[in-house]
Amino acid sequence: MSAQATTVDAQLLDPEGTAVWTRRTRFDPEPGYYYTNAWVWAILPISTDRSTLAGENVRLALLVIEVQGKPVRERVGEWTLRASVGGLPARSLKFTLSAAPGPPSPSPVPSPAPSP
Repeated sequence: MSAQATTVDAQLLDPEGTAVWTRRTRFDPEPGYYYTNAWVWAILPISTDRSTLAGENVRLALLVIEVQGKPVRERVGEWTLRASVGGLPARSLKFTLSAAPGPPSPSPVPSPAPSP
């Protein structure tokens, strides 16, 4: 039995239903080989960034989803990871991000513009 190319479509939606990350990946196995690879996408904890994670585990840092736009700490609620393999109907995984205990994290302060 020969292996066939497979396409995986994935999308991460924030609590407002906004797509903050999408990826289409095609896997083309070599003829005559059986592949059992599993691909994992991870979401960084709010208190960690990619460089900190890379210092602890470089391999995991390469699998991180970097969410663009509004900071994740401002998007508490139910998130959805939707994925489809080989054109089959999409399946969804839902998870909830809640606010961290204690006072809110301070917002970053923009640097002043350089003077001319």
